[in-house]
Amino acid sequence: MSIYLAPLHGLTNRIFRNVLFSNFSGIDRAMAPFISAAAASRSAGKHYRDIDPALQGTVPVEPQLLGGPRDALRECALTITRLGYDEINLNMGCPYQMVAKKGRGAGILPDPDAVRQSLDSLCSSGTFRLSVKVRLGRFSSDEIYAVLPVLNEYPLSRVIIHPRIGKQMYRGTVDLDGFAQAAAACRHEVVYNGDIFTRETFLSLQNRFPDVHSWMIGRGVLMDPFLPEELVSG
Repeated sequence: MSIYLAPLHGLTNRIFRNVLFSNFSGIDRAMAPFISAAAASRSAGKHYRDIDPALQGTVPVEPQLLGGPRDALRECALTITRLGYDEINLNMGCPYQMVAKKGRGAGILPDPDAVRQSLDSLCSSGTFRLSVKVRLGRFSSDEIYAVLPVLNEYPLSRVIIHPRIGKQMYRGTVDLDGFAQAAAACRHEVVYNGDIFTRETFLSLQNRFPDVHSWMIGRGVLMDPFLPEELVSG
């Protein structure tokens, strides 16, 4: 079983991560908040500071890129690999309107062709592993079923699924039936992400999804930094 720290933009930055990892246990891997591909290509130093390898703590960190098919995704990915990283995540799940309306984050999910263009750009170099983080869609959970066949064509390391749609933001409940169907249709390793706040909830999810072995937690760690250790050790 693996526990991932979710990327929460403006919150789980390097300072937070290092303090957390110095005082609490249970997290195996952390995903850094997204780097905007277009902005990063224009201002390298500032936008890569959070993932400077010399300033990271004891837990491995995976950088995350945010961009659409016309952004400088590959250029930024190559810059990240030059820092020494061999795995990068593509954010296709950010629900915020200012991101989604530009066709980034969850805004790319209604357009499978745009998803393909982004993956083509990132997978063509062959110099790093790529994972993706998605929601079930932006406007409808049906959108994921047009995206998954595209994801299945590429050599992704894992697919992290948050079982909400973008327009929900973080409101309402997670769609566990939708997650189950999406996970069954995905040929890659699936990571569950969403509303893990207590050990009881986690055990219930483990029981429902016995084939899922990796779990991503964000807000639950902010609420209770002891939670990851509790999930691992009881």
